[in-house]
Amino acid sequence: MSDEEFDGEVIALFALHGDSMHRRLLTSGVPADEAETILQDAFLAVRRQWARIRDEHPEAYARKVTWYLRQAYWKTVYQDRELAQKLAREYEEARVSADEEVIASIVVHEALQMLPERQASVVKLRHLHQLSVAEVSTTLGIAEGTVKRHCHDGLRALRRALEQEPDGRGGDQ
Repeated sequence: MSDEEFDGEVIALFALHGDSMHRRLLTSGVPADEAETILQDAFLAVRRQWARIRDEHPEAYARKVTWYLRQAYWKTVYQDRELAQKLAREYEEARVSADEEVIASIVVHEALQMLPERQASVVKLRHLHQLSVAEVSTTLGIAEGTVKRHCHDGLRALRRALEQEPDGRGGDQ
């Protein structure tokens, strides 16, 4: 048989059973445009195998292919939905994390304002700008021991300030 005769037989098969397969896809919740795509893909799959299946049960094969394609569609939909939900959760977590970082930055900035000017300068240079003790010493024109003392005292004061709740009470009370 020629390819054209095979094509005619496959077309006749889908003319006879295509509507019922399409309805079955629609009743299973597949959107109409996706049902059309699945049916077309099934049509092509049946055509590729036609020489092998034409004398057996081509309608059963066509329905089976259609159903497998439907399952693949739903698997993709669920995976896409799960991915979208995962990305939305990650975005929300990142946004909240960024908001928390901004808030923490504001809180630290406000706490730094409460320190004496020299301590605040040393802490900023040492920890925010990540300069070494020697670099801070050179920048401010003070001894390295003084840098260490101001840094230690400044960090201790910051810890106390940051441990307090907004109403002025300690966090443990």
